[in-house]
Amino acid sequence: MDMYRGITEKVLIDNSKNIYVRFKHLGKTYPVKNFTKLFNCKTKKSAFNKLQEIKTMLTNGIDPFNTQGKTLNDYFNRKLESNKKNGIWRDTTVKQYSNFYEGYIKKDIGHLKLDKINYEHLENILKELDHTKGSYKNLIYRILSPIFKDSIKRGEIINNPCKLLDYVEVDKKEKIEHRVVDDHLEIARILYKSFKEHKARYTHQRGEINIFFLMLLLTGHRQNEVIQLKREHCYLEEKKIIAPKEITKTKIDYHYPIPKECLEWIESKKKGELLFPNMKLKSIYFQFQNILKKTNIKLYENKSFSPHDMRSLLLNIMIQKCKIDSRLADTCLEHKQAQVIEHYLNFTFKDKKKSFKKYWKKIRN
Repeated sequence: MDMYRGITEKVLIDNSKNIYVRFKHLGKTYPVKNFTKLFNCKTKKSAFNKLQEIKTMLTNGIDPFNTQGKTLNDYFNRKLESNKKNGIWRDTTVKQYSNFYEGYIKKDIGHLKLDKINYEHLENILKELDHTKGSYKNLIYRILSPIFKDSIKRGEIINNPCKLLDYVEVDKKEKIEHRVVDDHLEIARILYKSFKEHKARYTHQRGEINIFFLMLLLTGHRQNEVIQLKREHCYLEEKKIIAPKEITKTKIDYHYPIPKECLEWIESKKKGELLFPNMKLKSIYFQFQNILKKTNIKLYENKSFSPHDMRSLLLNIMIQKCKIDSRLADTCLEHKQAQVIEHYLNFTFKDKKKSFKKYWKKIRN
């Protein structure tokens, strides 16, 4: 008996090989289906295996040939709006997930229905992320797996291909002194000089990249927050930035001084404008590495240094070189304090401003 009965192979005009399947199940005869087009089956064997899966779905009352006409894009957008509305995803999470989806997922599989997405699709996306950190790779699982799980609960599909992904365990990051030959202050001084002198490749980014990285170095604030700063968050008379809780990690307003190197750039912006409209989160790391390569900062073999490490530079220099109280230095970075301390200890903007001035003086020298 032919195990592939009802399964045929046909070469189309464009020389592509397609697998067609005609079958009967639970007393109903189904019309011929192109399993290559529907499920990406390229051999009779893969079509046969897919057919067994389809019969199981039909037995369970699931129609595998209809996922309500919705593509992954439809499901993602619906989940995005729902999680925003219900406060499940913070604004920073929404922005991070949206950027990742637009940059890596949408172009490859956004147009596909859920039941047509398989592990091979996800693997191809992961190959594009080989150059990134493990925690960033995990975003594909965090974004897609809940969508597949919800669809399974609704009886639309039976498999979640994300289950086959290896969730990357992120090692605790090594201290800077174990990765870079130079000490913290020397690194900061080299970066300060390099950021000021850097000449961007593209005209529209000249000046913007310089000021952006100077802002990261001199304030120690998170890159995801800084790219969301707008002109109205800056108070030039007080030389002060108030980053609203909608864009901060701890969901409280951050108050910190504006470095003099950034004043002219901020003054040139209009109300409603982003301070750094051309800086994109997924490209910041590479732009930083391009600048780093042109410096004489020495890394130990197979070690790295990232924009986020500038927060560590600030903390160490404030405490070790400027002799600033460690809790005050921590407050300058807007780290969330331990619960009891948070309620009783209060540093003012004036306290933070003095600390930043000491830090800036060390670097500018």
